[in-house]
Amino acid sequence: MCNLSELVDRMRSGDANAENQLYELLRPYVRQLAEYQTKGDRNNVDASGITQETLLQVAKSIPEYRGSKDPQFKAWIKRILINKLTDEIRKSRPAASLDSTGLCGRKRNLVPDNASSPSHKAHRIQRKALVDNALKDALNALPQDQAQAVVMRHLDGLSIPEIANRLDRSEAATRQLIRRGIVKLGELLPSGLRDLS
Repeated sequence: MCNLSELVDRMRSGDANAENQLYELLRPYVRQLAEYQTKGDRNNVDASGITQETLLQVAKSIPEYRGSKDPQFKAWIKRILINKLTDEIRKSRPAASLDSTGLCGRKRNLVPDNASSPSHKAHRIQRKALVDNALKDALNALPQDQAQAVVMRHLDGLSIPEIANRLDRSEAATRQLIRRGIVKLGELLPSGLRDLS
C-alpha cells in the first residue's frame, strides 16, 4: 500500500486512481478527527459536514501543499479541519446587535469587566484545547531535534547552554535549531491559531 505522500505525488502528476485511493485513505482519518474535535460541542457542528468540507478543501489545496512526509501531510489536513471547524462555529453564532437587548443608550454592566461569563470561559477552554492540539500536531511534524529544542526552550524554559549541553551541540547550532523549529511551527500552525496560547 502506498503512503500518503506517494499518493499526493502521483495525484499531482495526474493519476486519477491515486486521487481515489488518497481520498479513500483520508476519509476515515478526517472523519475520526472531526468526531474528536466536535465531541461534546454545544454548537451542534456536524462531524460529517466538517469531514466533507475538509476533504473538499484538501482537494482544492493539494497543488499548494509542499510537505514531503506523512506526518506533515496529516498535520496539514488537521490544520484545514480546525480552520473549517472554527469557521463553522463562527457561522453558527448569530451576531449580536448593539440594540438587541434593548439596552442601547443605557449602561450595560451585566458582567463586570474583571469577570467573564460561563460561556466566555467555556469558549476560552475550547479555544485553548484547539491551540494545544494544533501545537502538539505541529511539534510532531517537526524533525525530532528541532521539536526537542523548541520544547526545552519555550515550554520547559531551559537556557541555550542547558539545551546545547543536553543535545550535545554548540550554542550557535542550538540557537539555529530553535530558530528553524519556530519558523517551521509558524508554517504548520493554522493562521488563526499562531498568536494564541
